[in-house]
Amino acid sequence: MKDAAQARGIALVWGGDWPRFRDGPHFELNRDAYPAGKRLMSAFAAALAAVHADTNIGTPADFRRPPGPWVPARVVLSRPADAIGGLGGLGTRAGSLAATILAGDIAPLEPQRGDEVLLNGTVHRVDDAERDPLGLSWRLILAET
Repeated sequence: MKDAAQARGIALVWGGDWPRFRDGPHFELNRDAYPAGKRLMSAFAAALAAVHADTNIGTPADFRRPPGPWVPARVVLSRPADAIGGLGGLGTRAGSLAATILAGDIAPLEPQRGDEVLLNGTVHRVDDAERDPLGLSWRLILAET
């Protein structure tokens, strides 16, 4: 395993090499070469960028904090169902238009209520914005203005 990893340029740590408590079956990526946050962030960032860039999924849009200038971006649109378990009804977001936008596309702005998104010539007001747990994208709940 170590030889195969080295041949592919992957920094691997084998528990059998540890000076204390040797753990022969244990392999892991070298934490110096692959810090946990950086490794995770780069994988998710690449996946999100690919989804947004895909012309079958991502949609061109513009974002702004009025009265500021429009900033070009791409968004992924959805219409949340927000079924409320056990109550038999729909949540307040049901049927609204949601847009996921990459945080890097609009940095340093952090979306907030009252910001605007221009989609296909229609201006939508941001009613709510929440950042994903990794800070890579924002989910915006939109209303037509």
